[in-house]
Amino acid sequence: MGQGLCTRTYTANATPAGAPTCLATGTTASIQKPAIAGLVGGGYVVAFVTEELTSSLNLQRFDDAGKTMGLGQLVSNGSPNKDTEATVAVLECGDFVVGWTSTQGQPFNASDIHARRYQADGVAVSAAQQVNTFVGGPTTGTRRFGSAVTALRDGGYVFVWTSEGQTTNGSELYTQRFNADGVPVGLETLVSTRVDSFVGNTSSIAGLAGGGYVITWNFNSTVIAQRFTVGGAQAGAAAAVNPLAPVDPTVLCDRGTKNPPGPCLTFQIGGVPAALDDGGYVIAYFFSGPPKANEQGIYLRLFAADGAATAPSQRISNTSNAGLATASPAGMGGFVIAWQAFAPVATSQPLASRPGELPPGIYARAFDSRGL
Repeated sequence: MGQGLCTRTYTANATPAGAPTCLATGTTASIQKPAIAGLVGGGYVVAFVTEELTSSLNLQRFDDAGKTMGLGQLVSNGSPNKDTEATVAVLECGDFVVGWTSTQGQPFNASDIHARRYQADGVAVSAAQQVNTFVGGPTTGTRRFGSAVTALRDGGYVFVWTSEGQTTNGSELYTQRFNADGVPVGLETLVSTRVDSFVGNTSSIAGLAGGGYVITWNFNSTVIAQRFTVGGAQAGAAAAVNPLAPVDPTVLCDRGTKNPPGPCLTFQIGGVPAALDDGGYVIAYFFSGPPKANEQGIYLRLFAADGAATAPSQRISNTSNAGLATASPAGMGGFVIAWQAFAPVATSQPLASRPGELPPGIYARAFDSRGL
């Protein structure tokens, strides 16, 4: 059998509201890479990839109790190639937008970003549309991938994605805004030419209470953030969420069975922002640091509406076997951060005092607006 998908709802004080609700394909197909967003009238929607011979994009709506509403819906069938990397955002009007990476009709493993809009009841508002403008030449294997979408306070929404082969710079980050009617606002806009494209879905985005938005991405093993105004203009310069300290060559880490111990590498991955009610935002990320300081784990950092950090980064889980984190607004102006703990790999553990490890599973912590 293939892999399924499970969701679980929680109360405002972060206690489980019931048992998990799971979807299964009933075949050898696997459900992968889900994206979730809360619906305006209550409940939530999950977009996900079903992979077997090809990869198709699907969605399923749930009520407040986590029970499925109606049957699962096919967004795009992926034929004859693949649809991957789902993303979803709920708009101010209650509609929601699903985005994904598509290789349909593309030569040389090229791919584009597609989107489709739905009413809150799951009825499609329009056919799928291509988000990116640049598509490359007929013999050029350019790729657009790793998209994320967020709703804006004016009723519109904005996509961000990574593009490879669009220029000679390698991997670049682009955005495209849409108004409340789903019409593109201006042209796709270059955000950064300095992107680490190997880090999964390389960028994340969150609409802010003041009407603008913030984008995060990885470069040089560091999480970078850039704010934008309501009109889509850059607000200030892009900056590291928490600059990395220099590597201490006297602190050694295990490099595996085939390599001698060496200096411990430090890196951050997976920065994900979530908006706060006061116009600020929080960014969650994974950090691996020197073992003597026992610093590996999931971290968060809070920022004011003007992009200034309001406090140092704080570790919220000291597990060295954590995966990428995600963040979302919660009730009373707070937020929640969730992450996955994997089965530990012994050869990846540092020589000195190792961080504690959680059993494999999905974990979450709720915080108030101060990060407490």
